[in-house]
Amino acid sequence: MNEIQIEHSNSVTTLTLHREQAGNMFDLPMIHEMTRQILAAGDHGDAVVIRGHGPNFCRGRDPSTAGPQPSPIDLRDRVLSPIMGLYDAIRFCPVPVIAAVKGDALGLGCAIAGICDITLADESSVFQLPEMEYNLPPTLAISAIVERVGKKTAGFLAYSLTKLDAHAAQAVGLVNTVVPRGQLDTALQSLLG
Repeated sequence: MNEIQIEHSNSVTTLTLHREQAGNMFDLPMIHEMTRQILAAGDHGDAVVIRGHGPNFCRGRDPSTAGPQPSPIDLRDRVLSPIMGLYDAIRFCPVPVIAAVKGDALGLGCAIAGICDITLADESSVFQLPEMEYNLPPTLAISAIVERVGKKTAGFLAYSLTKLDAHAAQAVGLVNTVVPRGQLDTALQSLLG
C-alpha cells in the first residue's frame, strides 16, 4: 500500500504514514494495513517504529474518506472496530512499538503516539484531541491514552481542546523523550541501537 511505506531493517519494521498532502491522516484501508503490519512485525522482529512522512506525524482520521453518515452498525464495523483493532495490535504487540513524532499528532495520531510503548517527540510536536470541535466524542482516543495520562488529564484534553507542546505532553505521560528540532532520527537510531 502506497500510503504506508514499510521498511524492514535489522529486525526493525518501520511503518511510515505517507499521505503528506492530507497531514498523514488515516483512512479505513490504512487502519487495516497498519494493524496487519504491526501484527506481522510482532511475530518476527525486535521492534516496530511508527512515523509520519513530511512535517506531521498524523493529523487523525480523514473525515473526507468516511462516506455518508453511517448507521450505528456500520459505524461499529467501519470505524470503531478497526480503530480498536489497531489499538490492540499496538498494545499487545510482543515487541516494543515506538512512535517517532514530529509536527501534529491530533486525534487518532495523538492516541497512537500515546498508546505506543515508547514515544520520542521532536520539539516541534503538538498533541491534541480535537474531536469535540466537530461534535464527536473522543472516546476511542481517550480509551487509548487513559492508561498513560490518567482520567483527569484525558478528560481535560477532551473537553478543553488544549494543544500540548512536546514538553507538556512529556509532563502528562504521552511522551517519553523530547529531542531538539531536527534530531529525531538521531535519537531514534540511538534508541534502536
